[in-house]
Amino acid sequence: MYFFYSHYCPHCREVMPYVEDVAKKVEKNGVSVTFCSVDETMPQSCKRVAKDIHLSAVPTAVVYSNGSKTLLVGSDEVRTLGKVLGVEQ
Repeated sequence: MYFFYSHYCPHCREVMPYVEDVAKKVEKNGVSVTFCSVDETMPQSCKRVAKDIHLSAVPTAVVYSNGSKTLLVGSDEVRTLGKVLGVEQ
């Protein structure tokens, strides 16, 4: 899972505690979580994913699973991340 955000984005700051909570839950199950700040120099892995999904807005979460990709754009969609990852109903 990758989470793209900006420190200056009010919507990103609003959902960050939720995303961090979900990340803690799924990391216990072996899911890799990478936080990608668009305000800073991103690691190559974040740049590859950003290019792959044509990143155009933050907050954005990307979940790769079993060869498929789920893209959640905007705070409302990001709030469904726990359901997508199976740690919430």
